This record gives sequence, structure tokens and C-alpha cells, in this order.
Amino acid sequence: MRTPSNRAPHSRLRRTVAASAVLAGLLLAGNFRGASAGDKKEDGDKKAAGGGVKIIAEFNPAMGFGLQLVDDMGDRQKITFDTQGRSNVTLIQIDDKKYVYGAKEDEKLPPGLEGGKWDPMKAALGKGRKGFKSVWVADGKIRITQEVEIVKSATGAEDTCLVTYTVENKDDKAHKVAVRVLVDTFIVDNDGHPFAVPGKKKLITTSADFRGAKDVPAVIQALQKANLKNPGLVASFTFRPGSKIEGPDRVSLTHLPMRSEDVIGWDIPVRNIKIDEDDPGDACVVMYWGAQELRRGGRRVVGYAYGGGPLAGAGKGKKVEEKEAP
Repeated sequence: MRTPSNRAPHSRLRRTVAASAVLAGLLLAGNFRGASAGDKKEDGDKKAAGGGVKIIAEFNPAMGFGLQLVDDMGDRQKITFDTQGRSNVTLIQIDDKKYVYGAKEDEKLPPGLEGGKWDPMKAALGKGRKGFKSVWVADGKIRITQEVEIVKSATGAEDTCLVTYTVENKDDKAHKVAVRVLVDTFIVDNDGHPFAVPGKKKLITTSADFRGAKDVPAVIQALQKANLKNPGLVASFTFRPGSKIEGPDRVSLTHLPMRSEDVIGWDIPVRNIKIDEDDPGDACVVMYWGAQELRRGGRRVVGYAYGGGPLAGAGKGKKVEEKEAP
């Protein structure tokens, strides 16, 4: 979608600006080059091809992250549009306020959005775990710890990232807290790629909106090619990551928001991945965890996994109804 084209330039510009407008205020640290989890050097990728870590997570200054898989030849293949995740957005809603995870309190953000403070911004997971955690405090009292950990998938390889957000209420009063994560997907060379649910014969090429935790499939795959027999590279989302981690109660497969107000709003419009015949497409995955009251000292842990395979033990999803979105 964001490659040069002679078609629909005004639409392409709108879509590019939409996500970047929100993130521009977050990424002002000029000499911050990002951190990475996984192999640190290109020659490390070659070693990974022989059985080591097969996923690379690179972080931006707001501790958002992008993912790349390491193939059998040791080459990196993107599964998010930006290698540092600069077109991904995580929002935390606390009562009637919305906070951009990773934004600073003194950042100039679009109206209706607020920032917080790091405590700390980056730390190793420890105990032999591979990845980083970041602790970010919103409203002075709500601590959100993001953990991005490289784990083994059902393939047996270390090719997947388990992502969790632990929300803790350190205030003396209760607060309602909700979480929304937007992942701008991109599979190798395809921005408008299709999705599939394992065991289902029909691809999702337009859009889908799964509402209710019971209706969210355990696993959804993002395919490089719209061919179940020859899908190219396949990346897997796991939406039921474990009994101690709350999976999303809504998942939308849709077009990357085209307006800044859609990005900073709460409900992302569900539109066709390809909005017209001239649009090569721009897929994204939006996950929602609905509002839940946290009393003083309360906590909730929400999360998902994304990478080269589903987490071991992931259950089967329900039947998918592909829909044509407006």
C-alpha cells in the first residue's frame, strides 16, 4: 500500500499520514536507535537459521515494537509493516481518559490523548527469558508493564513473541481499565494480505470482526499469498495465550485506519482490507480488552502472541463468517 504507485495517490497519502500522525509525538528522541530482542547482528541471523532464535523484535523510543522472522536461509522477513513498530498503536483507557502507551506526559499529543511516565523504560526479563519489559505509569497511579518475550511456538522453534500487559491499580480508589492494541501487519512483501483460521477452507480477504471472547478464534494466520495450498510465509496470532493471561474479547481484521480521528478513537472502523479495485490493500489486526474495574491493589494481565507459529496448546476457533465491510 505504501509502495510507489500511479493509482489513488490521495488515498495512499491519507493512509500513511493516519498512523504516523499519532506516533509523531512519541518518536522525537533523535539519537535513540531502538533496542532489539533476539539476534543482534546480521551474522546472528545466519546462526538462527541453524536452530536458534528465529524472530527479531526491534523497539522504537516509545517501546512499541516490530517483528521479523528469520527464514531457513537466515534472511529477515517482515511480519509487521515497520521493523520498529512505528505504525502500531497501544491505547489504555482509564475511566473516561485515553492514554497512548509509551507517550510522555509532556509530549504534545492529539486532543483527547494523554501520556505517562517510564519506571523504567527498558529492563531485561531475567531468569533466562529472552526479551524486554517496560513499566509505564498513567495518571500517576496505574502501572502498565509491557513484556515482549521470545518463546517457542508449536513448531518447536523460538519464532514467536508472547506479548503481555500487566495493569496494576496503585490508587486508593477503583478505576475502570480497557486496552486496545493495533498491529499494522505486513507479510514479506504483501501489505494487503489475507487471513485464515486453521481448519477453515475460506480465506478472509475482505474483513472480519469477532465480538465476544468465545467468538474470537484461538489462532488466526496472516498469509503472504491468497492460496491455502501455497500461502508463502505464514505468521500466526494466538489469542488464547494461557489461563493466566486474558485474551482479547474482540478482534477486528480490517484496513489500517485512514483518518487520524479513527486511530485515536477507541473503535477502529471495520473496512475492507482493499477498499477499492485500485487499492493494493493495507491489513491490520485490532485487539480489544473491554473495560474492567480494578479496585485498590487490583491487577489484570492481558496479552497475545504473534510470530512463526501458534503457541502450543492453542485451542480451535469458531466458524468464521467473512464479511464485506463498507
